[in-house]
Amino acid sequence: MMTRMRTNRPILDIALDYATLGWAVLPVHTVIRGKCTCGRQECSTPGKHPRVSWRDFSETAPSIAQVRTWFDDDFYGSNLGMVTGAASGLLVVDCDGLEGIEAIKSLDLPEHTLTASTGGGGLHKFYRLEGSVVPSRRGALRKVDIKAEGGFVVLPPSLHASGRRYRWKYWIKPVTCDLGPLAQPDSRPSEGEPSWHMELINGVEEGSRSMAAARLAGRYASLGLSPEEIWLIMIGWNASNRPPLANSELRGTVRSIVTRHREEGGDKEIESMDELLESIRRASGEDIYA
Repeated sequence: MMTRMRTNRPILDIALDYATLGWAVLPVHTVIRGKCTCGRQECSTPGKHPRVSWRDFSETAPSIAQVRTWFDDDFYGSNLGMVTGAASGLLVVDCDGLEGIEAIKSLDLPEHTLTASTGGGGLHKFYRLEGSVVPSRRGALRKVDIKAEGGFVVLPPSLHASGRRYRWKYWIKPVTCDLGPLAQPDSRPSEGEPSWHMELINGVEEGSRSMAAARLAGRYASLGLSPEEIWLIMIGWNASNRPPLANSELRGTVRSIVTRHREEGGDKEIESMDELLESIRRASGEDIYA
């Protein structure tokens, strides 16, 4: 059992404690008077998205010195978050509310492991990874997500939009577990996806960039990535294009795909430029990637 974690201390001290455990700790936007500190009026994930590019730390955790700079200077007063997967050596089963908590009772998962209560009434159950690579998976069960490679979670004592704080339910060492089929990528058929994805991922030539951006953003949305995560990935992808799209055009395309995915469930892929332009026109004017 780990030493008891007191979360009524300065956030900097807690962040450093997490960092010494080898966790990839990052500063996260918080909530002030019900609004996310990112400044977006209609933020879809208030108090839950990183203030820095988490992708930069998807393999290696930030240094202790970097964590200290973030929480004692650059982003003083922030919420806390952690990159899941190999960077921290942890996988998190994210149970959304009572429905998610009930859903995992059907699984043979170890009950007593590192566990946090979320501010929204759910649970984050942390399990240790021992060299295995497990993909993140949204909707592994109803109201249950798997946060591993390419994932991110908020940590106690961060402030939730509800006004409640995340807190540790069981501050004990995380144990290993076998998630079985839940650890596998979504098995829904997607004919031809591997080939087209690999053809596009390394960048494309002028004339096919917008459609490629739409297809890739749609794929990432269907995998359950947040708008912020999709945008960070697409910025990196765009740098490989010949030449890159203007940021404003890329932003409009990605925004339209995320909006379409929310409205229609993301099952129908955009297949023509006319369809893409119509989707962009229908997207909200709020720039969620500024």
